[in-house]
Amino acid sequence: MRRITELWGRAWCLSARAGAGPSRFRREHGCEPPWFLVLSPGSACNLSCPGCYADAGGEAVHLPWPVLDRVMAEAREAWGVPLFVFSGGEPLLYRSDGHGVLDAAEKHPDSLFLMFTNGTQIDAAVARRMESMGSLTPALSVEGLQATTDERRGKGQFARTLEAMSQLRVAGVPFGISVTITRRNLDEVLSDRFLDFFFFEQGAFYGFFFHYMPIGREARLDWMPTPAQRLWIWQRTWEVIERKRIFLFDFWNHGTLVGGCMSAGRQGGYLYIDWYGRVMPCVFTPYAVADIREVYARGGTLEGVWQAPFLRAIRDWQRQYGYAGGPQPTREGNWMRPCPIRDHYALFRNWLDEH
Repeated sequence: MRRITELWGRAWCLSARAGAGPSRFRREHGCEPPWFLVLSPGSACNLSCPGCYADAGGEAVHLPWPVLDRVMAEAREAWGVPLFVFSGGEPLLYRSDGHGVLDAAEKHPDSLFLMFTNGTQIDAAVARRMESMGSLTPALSVEGLQATTDERRGKGQFARTLEAMSQLRVAGVPFGISVTITRRNLDEVLSDRFLDFFFFEQGAFYGFFFHYMPIGREARLDWMPTPAQRLWIWQRTWEVIERKRIFLFDFWNHGTLVGGCMSAGRQGGYLYIDWYGRVMPCVFTPYAVADIREVYARGGTLEGVWQAPFLRAIRDWQRQYGYAGGPQPTREGNWMRPCPIRDHYALFRNWLDEH
């Protein structure tokens, strides 16, 4: 835990200080660079969860290792990015040129890594390697307690997740949980029983809660939390944070903490790149502006992609609606409705038609 904390502090300082890359970016663009990248380097997954946002698990497509490595090096050098997030597919199944995601983390030791994983590939050896790196923390996906998790993720998956957590505890690796909130499980995953079990009995250090978005495999509109449920989730998460003193981050209700939407490479925000090399505003916004492999092949850069008109249109709206609109949300800039594709679909549709 101490090693992760020290690295986080070092990474924050590196991104905040006036380094050559970030300073140049500020001079040229008049804003701060993105703060992190979300990378899904491979589509392979050993599960087939209904409603998977990425529709992972079928054809095993992956981002070539030289491309993955270049993206990370370029983001670090040009933008001072301190944080990389691995998603999937199952990140630990990624292989290219004999390399995996842990090799990527080891090659960039001054960065911090968050990995969303189903936990099935974490055994004692993997946990020990994570501990020796001291720079990566895994967030293990659960849908609720045993019955609910096994219903969506497959029989026995809950027990496998607990075994992975046990291995991480033994190795001393700080880990968290990742939860998709639907109309069906929201009462369970925000119950005292669920939270006490994972945070106080299993030792989870943090929790990321994502409202279900109807994209990917077998998309279901009737799984989305209703507006009334979204309000209850917001109220309940703050109650839990204050009373239990645990770290929860609620996408998208905690837009109030970051001034709205963080997508499209806004300052302090992020971009998403998937296993095809497609560069997108957000994990939950499956519209690509470029293939980074083709960009590199013709001599382009990640920053050139960042300047795409579609991404720029989203960032312009974010500044007006969110973080640059003033110290407080307003009726016109409601940070509890921060998502362009979910909460402002007509506007988003116009951007798609234009760009």
